[in-house]
Amino acid sequence: MSEPRKGMSKGCLITLIIASIILVIIIALSIVCYVKRDSIMQWGVVTMTDQTATEVIANPPDSISAEEIKTLVTDFKQALNDKKIGSAELQSIILMYQDFWKDKKIEKEEGLKFVEELRKVLGPPTPPAQ
Repeated sequence: MSEPRKGMSKGCLITLIIASIILVIIIALSIVCYVKRDSIMQWGVVTMTDQTATEVIANPPDSISAEEIKTLVTDFKQALNDKKIGSAELQSIILMYQDFWKDKKIEKEEGLKFVEELRKVLGPPTPPAQ
């Protein structure tokens, strides 16, 4: 008769090692995402702003020119980089994007709302220094 084996089988040991590696990767990704959450959110907002602006410029509202939209988007991205936009305004922008992209198309009314929301977030324009 053969002696009973002690310890884990080879297959069980390999499975345990692979599961441990996956767990370590998940924990590391969670930590990185937590630390970089502001950068990740900013990247998402900038991406959605660019996509929405492209759609609005393709089908602009009657009273707004494409150049004005481009200027607003540039000013918005600069304000976002300078951390001049509060979390409440950012949240309203994100909710607006979610609402716009439900039907995967930006209508003229939505384009006008997009421009008005950017204007509201940016505040009144500052007069040039003389």
